[in-house]
Amino acid sequence: PGAPQLTRLLVNEVQTQFFVRRGDGIEAFSVRADSGEVAREEATITITGDATIADFAYALAAVEPRAIDRMLSAARKRSGAADFTPTTLALERAIPFGSRELRWQINAEGGGRFLTYQAKLAGSQVQPVGSGTEIPPAARNARRLSDCIESAGGDPDAISECLEEL
Repeated sequence: PGAPQLTRLLVNEVQTQFFVRRGDGIEAFSVRADSGEVAREEATITITGDATIADFAYALAAVEPRAIDRMLSAARKRSGAADFTPTTLALERAIPFGSRELRWQINAEGGGRFLTYQAKLAGSQVQPVGSGTEIPPAARNARRLSDCIESAGGDPDAISECLEEL
């Protein structure tokens, strides 16, 4: 009944997840970026206090796809990092009290730091949240190892070389 309502939209390089309101609960769906395959996933929600699922819900029609390009461009400029790479984008309602406006959160990496920004629904007024935190050397090494192993394509000798390099 009625137009679909979301409680959260989450975008990363692998998939886009939609958390859809179903009565007093939610259902989660993901769309894979590479194949377009849609899957239903298990999801639960726990709400404490006086809030209800309706407090978090917003119409799917409120999502502006062009907002993503707009806010990523602004975040990239604000970061000043040549290697700016977004990791996740999330659209949620500011809850449970206050303005309740829909806001994007942009998580990214660049310049050796984890970066976080917030933007309005239309992708405007992109603002940093804090000054970012340094990416620990162990995390950088783990990523390099993971990338190397993925590039090895299952070749045991190439995987062995990856392990020796780090």
